[in-house]
Amino acid sequence: MIVSTAGPGAPRPARPSTALVLHGGSARRGEGAGTAAQRATLYAFAAMLFTLIVLQKFGVPAAGTVASFSLIGFSLSHLYLVVRGVLKLNPVRLILYSLFLVSAIVSQFFATLPPSFPSLLLVALIYFICCFEIQCSKETYLKCLSMFQNAIVGVCGLTLLQHAIQIVWSADYWINLDELIPPSFRYVQFVYLQPLEWGSRFYKPNAYFFLEVSILSQFVGMALLIEVIWFQRLWRLALYSVVMLSAFAGTGLLLVLSAMPLVLLRTSPRVAGLLAAALLILPPAVFLSGWYEAVQHRITELNRPNTSGNQRFVAPIIEMREFYKRPEAIYSGKGAGNILQNPDIVWWSLAKVSVEYGLISTVLFHIFLIHMLFSRTPTRRLALGLLVSFVFLNGSLAVPVNGFICYLLAGLLRPDLSIRRLNPGGLWATAFDPRRYDQDGVARGSIPQRSATG
Repeated sequence: MIVSTAGPGAPRPARPSTALVLHGGSARRGEGAGTAAQRATLYAFAAMLFTLIVLQKFGVPAAGTVASFSLIGFSLSHLYLVVRGVLKLNPVRLILYSLFLVSAIVSQFFATLPPSFPSLLLVALIYFICCFEIQCSKETYLKCLSMFQNAIVGVCGLTLLQHAIQIVWSADYWINLDELIPPSFRYVQFVYLQPLEWGSRFYKPNAYFFLEVSILSQFVGMALLIEVIWFQRLWRLALYSVVMLSAFAGTGLLLVLSAMPLVLLRTSPRVAGLLAAALLILPPAVFLSGWYEAVQHRITELNRPNTSGNQRFVAPIIEMREFYKRPEAIYSGKGAGNILQNPDIVWWSLAKVSVEYGLISTVLFHIFLIHMLFSRTPTRRLALGLLVSFVFLNGSLAVPVNGFICYLLAGLLRPDLSIRRLNPGGLWATAFDPRRYDQDGVARGSIPQRSATG
């Protein structure tokens, strides 16, 4: 019990301020409201993450095709957050989205081919969802990131298990979701099982749930970036690095390399030294493991048409170059959904918007995308890696999983940025120092509050 030592005539101590209480009332009520909002955010984040990883291969029949289940999962999660009063509509995003959508719709009246309005509707739904955000605490933000990191540890375990199975037996013993999911509920148009090279008995892993190895590699690359920026646990850095290389796909590595120079400028000397040491160990490990031989042919594919490397990195540039020779390419394109007439190209979002909607829509869409990823984000370094991944490494625009993972990690959560680092590092610095918090988002060295009864 707290005993006052003030005299009878002394003024009573002021009650604690409730200016920061979310919904007014007592501090206890405000704390409860904050806890409820945090729980709702964590539940919804977990549900959306589950649909993005475990349910990647699942879809629902819609308009003669199969729509990704993640679109339903995100829609229901957002509806739940609206009911709980947690989700807010970002007005600037909505304006930028509306400008893009109006431009995209107008461009369809001048399209050279009949447009697919289901395709346009799909694009409209995906990016309308991305117009929302959640104002949360730093603790909630770090808990959500930690949830993603833990999920990717499980993905890494499944990847290593697949390697062990095919080394000891063969990839025929892998669980094959293409055989388990009914065709009408299977999300397709990806290479689920891909041999290491033509005629090889070894296959690139997909962790059972991923659409293809390139998406698996990117998810692990995202986890590696988050680990370096926020948590810096050495065993996880090693795990993510090993699994990313063992996937034998270059997309995750390119994602990491695109942001790593900026990451190294702001990381601790200890982690920077360890990463430098890893770079010295990496070349011999790459050669001794056979990774270089397995990936080398992908580099030589760049100059050979109808090969995977050419289709992913060269063909989109050629298509855009040819498309922009037309004067009407400024305001119109081939029409929504018509790039599917050439499925042998990995259509970057930049290439897809250009060829289907024209230059004006392309500029407006990428302004919206950059604002979503970079405006008031806790770390622009992660946003940069996600931007490179989305724009250049995927056929991303109308594939919900690729757009939603960028939104989930860099566009949905907006933590309180009122307390900044003591030594901010300019444009590319993080807004607050995550090392002040533990894995669960609890401030290190914080003193537990004592109750009024002592």
